[in-house]
Amino acid sequence: MIPYEGVAEQVIALEVDAASEPAVEAGTMVALSGNGKVKACPASTAPIGVVQRVENGTAAVQVAGYMRLPCDADMAVGYALLALDSDGALAAGSGRGGIVVDVDADAKICGVIF
Repeated sequence: MIPYEGVAEQVIALEVDAASEPAVEAGTMVALSGNGKVKACPASTAPIGVVQRVENGTAAVQVAGYMRLPCDADMAVGYALLALDSDGALAAGSGRGGIVVDVDADAKICGVIF
């Protein structure tokens, strides 16, 4: 498999919304909850990115580039509009546009470039 890590990667710092349930930690897909704040991404919502780390209430959020994320077992490679399904996995149909470059249907993990 060709490695895509680092392709067009952009990481920004955002404040963690203390009221977020579940808690925001490394690996959490997040959505904006207010001005400069993120929360765990709810179902039927397009994530803005994935948290790389959290320190002192601030999250380093990767908002662009290649990301390996949980996905629906029916995910296919190609361009898709992506949002979380009711199980908290990426599913195609609506949401944020991205390029799905690889899918491991057995592990329900896909590689996406946002």
